[in-house]
Amino acid sequence: MNVVITGATGKIGKALAPFLRSKGAKLFLQGSSKKEESEFEIFFVDLSTIEGIDQCIHSASQHLGSIDLFIHLASRFEQKPFEEVTEEDWDRGFDVDLKAAFFLAQKLAPHMKRGGSLIFMSDIYAKKPYAHRLPYCIAKAGVDALTKALARIFKDRLRVNALALSRIDTPEEMQEVLEKIWSLATEEKGSGHLVTL
Repeated sequence: MNVVITGATGKIGKALAPFLRSKGAKLFLQGSSKKEESEFEIFFVDLSTIEGIDQCIHSASQHLGSIDLFIHLASRFEQKPFEEVTEEDWDRGFDVDLKAAFFLAQKLAPHMKRGGSLIFMSDIYAKKPYAHRLPYCIAKAGVDALTKALARIFKDRLRVNALALSRIDTPEEMQEVLEKIWSLATEEKGSGHLVTL
């Protein structure tokens, strides 16, 4: 299985890469922070721009050829009161969480095998927005809508689902997330689902 993961340097990404490798997956990993060492090769690019998205797609297709699974973990999570949110804060929240999800899906789809899977990360706060994280919460609500729309667009070719998470505080909770991602990727349970954990 050929897999593209964005946000691979984050908490879930760092756990997901070895988990998928143990399942025999060939990985292309995108990250935005070079602060930490990794046992994996990571392609560092800014997904908030179309240029960065194009670079990511080109490198992924060169590395993997065809793609079976795309997992969009990349996210910008900032906490700020409603009254203090700036246009820059708003754009940062939407560019990585929603704009990148849209254009990565659009540009990756031609490289994906029939029966492949797109998985987006949502959040339980997409439905119950938290006042101090509005750009993030509203962008995740957009991810939910995008998931449903893409499920219809790709209904005869690809499965598209989203996983809405709450906090992950224990190794057991992380393992549950990893198993659910694997289930969404490999079991043909339909498309357009918003799974909450």
